Amino acid sequence: MKKSLDKGRTVCYTPYVKQKTFTNNGRSGQKSTMAKDFEMGYLLDFYGEVLTPKQREMLNQYYNDDLSLSEIGENFGITRQGARDAIKHGETALKELEAKVGFAARYRRVQEKLEELEQLVIDARFECTGPYAKLTTTEYAATLTKMLGIIRSMDEVNES
Repeated sequence: MKKSLDKGRTVCYTPYVKQKTFTNNGRSGQKSTMAKDFEMGYLLDFYGEVLTPKQREMLNQYYNDDLSLSEIGENFGITRQGARDAIKHGETALKELEAKVGFAARYRRVQEKLEELEQLVIDARFECTGPYAKLTTTEYAATLTKMLGIIRSMDEVNES
C-alpha cells in the first residue's frame, strides 16, 4: 500500500521489510542512498540464507543495524577494508541471485496485487452491506470481474 506522506516522498510497506522510495529533488533516474540501502536490506532478508554466516552477519550489521565499516571490522577482528570487501562480495551475490531468479521482485508484484484485491473486497463489502448499500448488481458483477482479473494476473506474474 502506498501512502504519500509529503511532496516528493513515497513510503511503501510489506509484511516483512519497510521499503522507501525517494526522489532526488527532480533528478529523475537516480535512487537515493537510503533507497539502495532498503533494497539491499530487502534482498538480504529474502536471500540471506545463501550467504556464508559471516557475510550474512556483516551485511545485517551494515544495512539493518547501521554499523560503520570500522565497527564491523572490530566485531569480526578484520580491517575496515576487509569488512568492505566482504560486504561488497555479499551484495554482488545477492544482486546476481535476484537477477537470475527474481523471486523478490515477483513477491513484491504479488503483494501489490493482493493489496489491490484486498482494497476491492473492502470497498465492495462496504458498498453492498449496511444502511448505505448503494452498489447495483451490475456494478457488483463488474467489481467481481475486476477481482477475478487481478487473481488471474497474479498467476501471470508467477509464470514470468
